[in-house]
Amino acid sequence: MRIPYILLAYYHPVIFPPDKWNSSAGWRAWKCGEDLTEITRKAGLKPFYDPLHGPQEWWPWSSIKLHAEVHKWHPGTHKAEDFHQDGDQCPGAKMNHASVVWASNNPTQFRVNNKIYQPNPFEVVLFRNLGCYHRRPPGTPEDRFFFHQVVQLPNFMELP
Repeated sequence: MRIPYILLAYYHPVIFPPDKWNSSAGWRAWKCGEDLTEITRKAGLKPFYDPLHGPQEWWPWSSIKLHAEVHKWHPGTHKAEDFHQDGDQCPGAKMNHASVVWASNNPTQFRVNNKIYQPNPFEVVLFRNLGCYHRRPPGTPEDRFFFHQVVQLPNFMELP
């Protein structure tokens, strides 16, 4: 079995100096979102619209139009630490799509036939939602930037 995702790019965010709106140096969610959705656009990927299972709009950066989100922390819930497919807990969700994920550390884990695969930090990867199960690794620290975009299944490349 080959790995269940395709490496699209490596992305290292710009570190911004402190300014009058942000008292500490660091990454900006909006900049990560803009840069990462530009990577997916240049790869020819198109956002996938699912009104029942859209982006989570409460994160520091999200776009309904691009079906994408960036956040620096995760909720205290451990639900995402269980292997799942996006939409499997949302009756009527359109699950036949692809997703692009990226993480600064503790990247998403993928499971196929009880074998676990995990990209390296800063790798932008594309996977077929119904082709594998994925999860946030258990014990992931809250200090992690994470990007997720739901895209249409591309017809110009074969996904595992």
